[in-house]
Amino acid sequence: MSDDGAEEPGEAAPEQEAPDPDGEGAGEDSDDGEDTDNGENSGNDEDEDADEAATQDADYRGMTLPVPESWGVYPRTDSFTTADLRDAGTDDWVVLVPETGPGCAEGASWEWSGDVDACPHVAVLGPAAIELGWYNPDQGFHAGTEIEPCPAQLVDSGRGSSVETVSLGGRDAEHHTVEFPCADGGGQSTYTQDVWYVPDEQILIVDRWSNPDLPELLTEAQW
Repeated sequence: MSDDGAEEPGEAAPEQEAPDPDGEGAGEDSDDGEDTDNGENSGNDEDEDADEAATQDADYRGMTLPVPESWGVYPRTDSFTTADLRDAGTDDWVVLVPETGPGCAEGASWEWSGDVDACPHVAVLGPAAIELGWYNPDQGFHAGTEIEPCPAQLVDSGRGSSVETVSLGGRDAEHHTVEFPCADGGGQSTYTQDVWYVPDEQILIVDRWSNPDLPELLTEAQW
C-alpha cells in the first residue's frame, strides 16, 4: 500500500472479520421473536380448543351424557298427571337447555309434557312419562288428549317420519322422527319431533326443536 493509503496493484484487500457464531445478531433476534410469537399463538389456540371441548355431565337413570358446559342442566322431580286424570305418580327427569336466556333458567316453570312456550330444550324422561305419553310411538310423544299448540321457534325439518335403531354409547335405542301436528293460531301446522327411546333403561329423550348437536352427543353416552 502506498503512503497515501491507495492500494498497490496486486495487493490483497484486508479480510473482514467473520460474525461471532455465539453473538446475538439482528437476524438471531428476529428469529427469537418469531419463535416467541409462534409459541404464544399456539398456546392461545390450545386454550380456545379446550374451551370449545369443555363438557359437564348430565346424569339420569345410569346414563351420563357429556354436554357442553354452556348448556343448562336442570334435574327435576315432578308429579306426572294428565288433563284426563291419568296419574303415574312422581318421577325424576332432566331439562337440557342448549342456549340459556330469559325463561330458560333453573327456576323456570318447565312442563314434562311439553312446555311449548319455553325456550328450546331437550327433555330426558323416564318410566312415568313413557307410561303417559309414549303409548303410540308412530305418533310421537304426546301426553294430552287434544292437539297441542305449536312450539315457539317452530322447526319443521321436512325430514318426514321415520324410525331407526341407533346406539347410545353401546345401548340400542329407537330414534323416531315424527312430523307432529300442532295448532298454529286458527289453523294447523306440523313440526319435527325427535324422540330417542332406550327400552332396556326406560329412558325417553324428546327434542321438539331439532337441535343439530344432539344426535352426535347421544352417541357419546356412558353407562
